[in-house]
Amino acid sequence: MATLDPMMNASRTRALPVVVVLALVAVLGWGLTWAPSAWLLEDWPPIMAAGIRVSIAGVLFLLVLVAMRKPIAPGCSWPVILTLGVLQVAAAYTCAYVGIKYGGAGLTSVLANTDPLFIALLAVWVLNERMARKQWIGLLAGFIGVVMISWSGPLWPPSLSLVSLLVVASTFSWAVATVATARRIGSGASPLAIAAWSLLVGGVVMVLLSLVIEHQTVPVHGRDIAALAWLVVVGTIIPFAAYYSALTRGAATSVSSWILLVPVIGVLTSWPLLGEEPTPALWGGLVLVCAGLYLVFRYAPADSAVNKCIVPTTVSASPDAAGVSALDGADTISDADREWLAALERALEDRHLTPDKVMHLDVTAAQLGLSDSRVARLAGFYLADQVAHACTDGMVSDAERDDIMELGALLGLDEDGVRPFLEMASPLMGDHTHGMVDAGSRVCFVGPMTARHAGECITHDLARMLAEAKGMVVVGSTVRKTDVIVAGSVDVLGPVARWRRRRGARVLVERAFWQSIGVDTD
Repeated sequence: MATLDPMMNASRTRALPVVVVLALVAVLGWGLTWAPSAWLLEDWPPIMAAGIRVSIAGVLFLLVLVAMRKPIAPGCSWPVILTLGVLQVAAAYTCAYVGIKYGGAGLTSVLANTDPLFIALLAVWVLNERMARKQWIGLLAGFIGVVMISWSGPLWPPSLSLVSLLVVASTFSWAVATVATARRIGSGASPLAIAAWSLLVGGVVMVLLSLVIEHQTVPVHGRDIAALAWLVVVGTIIPFAAYYSALTRGAATSVSSWILLVPVIGVLTSWPLLGEEPTPALWGGLVLVCAGLYLVFRYAPADSAVNKCIVPTTVSASPDAAGVSALDGADTISDADREWLAALERALEDRHLTPDKVMHLDVTAAQLGLSDSRVARLAGFYLADQVAHACTDGMVSDAERDDIMELGALLGLDEDGVRPFLEMASPLMGDHTHGMVDAGSRVCFVGPMTARHAGECITHDLARMLAEAKGMVVVGSTVRKTDVIVAGSVDVLGPVARWRRRRGARVLVERAFWQSIGVDTD
């Protein structure tokens, strides 16, 4: 769903050149790490080299945060840091550095940056996220590119390079960590502190692992120290800081899409600096992977796990603002959300959205710490609630329908976009006995809850209790057989939920569901 109106993004558009510069600094830093890493690995064992690099980077990161008087507490649970440190740092960097040493920097630079493909795929099944058709096309193109690069020998029988598979394993490990922690990091977390502690934990794990299995001395030469310094400062600290700064100034989808340049830079620099001339298979795979990454990033919602592949949290244009709302994955509407919804209702009282009103809504969202994706989501909740309210008398008059269509247009939807909201409120119209949800129905609650019961916000736990008290069977995921899917907005329906809908499951807006089973809501 669109964020109200193109005018909503006017202030961010003016910051675009700065965002582009910061994003380019980040991808250049990461892209220029592959050749220095190969130089370092000429003398150093791969696991030890990776461990020392990220350990020093983690320590320096923390010192920089202290010097800048920024919080060093990650703002999330330590099991999250341990998960990121082990899977997203230790496992991923170990496999990648082994790949550089035995497979080449150019090849590794392409395969090691395919983690967004795995993140997008895992997010569909684990987080119930939805993907656009073009994203699925991007996944197909990207994975064909991975196979093309990893293939060795004749076309048949199948033969895949073990080194390439190891690098792919590193990207899968990174993806698992991203998806596993995507909804366990709140908006009060510090992304840079999370990165610093994750690097430090992962680095220590790799150093200890190297001492156990590599048993190789680490010679100290001038070129090695210079390469290490470059990797720590230019290849780690500066890119992370620039990437995070870009996220605080621009849309996550725009910033993340620049990552596709990292493998391009890796291949183009490894050729002259290391003498690794790309093979036709590598060129073809690079094109397909980059095309796949572009489509996956370009059409990903801002709150998608794909956009958390580098900085593992959602950041807004005002990351330090007081009263930051819950993440889009929260199960209720927060006080900050309600405050913005109240501002939206005031702005739409006369059904006329002026540039001044749009700017006021934009400023209010920034002050409350609401991301663009959150604003779009809240607009969907608002429309769904207005539709449900219009249906409570059992019918929608022509005047009410015109008003709903006008409201939808102001929120960026055409008639086809408004129709699903009307369908979600259908139990409130016509024969109420037909609209009732029968006892024993299998119900799944999807996305944040917007309603209140007895003055209390309805969380997923409270929703389960209220529904089970009325004889419903509540399931935790639409992957399981579901008769009724309850959502605050059509926007929160993932691909599995939409598939269930096509197979006969009913999708109801909250107000309609609670009224149909006889639960009073505020």
